[in-house]
Amino acid sequence: MKSFPEEDLTLLLRGARERNRPYKAPPVDELRHTLIAGHTLLKEALSERSYHADRMCGAAHFELARTRLGGAPAIAVREDPLHRRGGGVYIFRRGAVPRERLVQIPHSFFDVGTLELGVELAEAAPARALFVNTVHRFQGGRPQPGEDDQPVDAPADLAHQAQTFFQSFTLAALAALPHLQVVQLHGFADGGVPECPQALTVVSPGVAPAGAAEAAQVAARLAALLGPDKVLLYPRDTRRFGAQRNVQGRAVAADGRATFLHVELSHTLRTRLSDDGALRRAFIAAVIGGGAQ
Repeated sequence: MKSFPEEDLTLLLRGARERNRPYKAPPVDELRHTLIAGHTLLKEALSERSYHADRMCGAAHFELARTRLGGAPAIAVREDPLHRRGGGVYIFRRGAVPRERLVQIPHSFFDVGTLELGVELAEAAPARALFVNTVHRFQGGRPQPGEDDQPVDAPADLAHQAQTFFQSFTLAALAALPHLQVVQLHGFADGGVPECPQALTVVSPGVAPAGAAEAAQVAARLAALLGPDKVLLYPRDTRRFGAQRNVQGRAVAADGRATFLHVELSHTLRTRLSDDGALRRAFIAAVIGGGAQ
């Protein structure tokens, strides 16, 4: 990889996320380039060799940059400034990690507060990678459709569209990292679960059966922290916000070796987590299964 100065992660993410950039669906050949590039980056995560990945990213109008994730060296894959079309930004941590974990924030504009929480979770875990969308899910703030799994015409909704760079890099991670855990953070409006209007969070393994036991364990830890009447487990406690049409969750299920953890947070909980550092750290510890590592 070319030698560039290391960039601050917060500033790098801020520069990559532009609310008013028009979204453009990627061509098939560029999806293939990023699939190969992502796989190469992850296979070279313990080294400094990224020449092939740099070349393949360039073919899809992405560039590599140096940054840090949780104090460790990391490589960022971001769009070429001359070819910005809402392709997302992808951070890959170098070096050993205790568990291969990918944190995804596909609705960072719409689900307010999930970006900051996701970055902190990825740093504390420590996660192998962090994926973040770079344009609004509904391109300008379309009203919430009511149910997250309700089909809507939203090409920039990276959690529900399969032909995206976000999905291509996810497939690369699944191919390169056996037994990967994919964690997605989402948000819902207060009272969004009618049968339990006081619910603060809904935890689901999506359609990936391998993650069911772990999702139940996470829900139990969150219930101990937030209260048993505030935490719902899909499908045991509710049929809402179960990520049944989530394309990353479906890819995890098809892989068969990985697990998917879909965590929905109410507006009230996201606000509390933003304002209360101690609660935020306890919440993250409950999600990752112990104290911040």
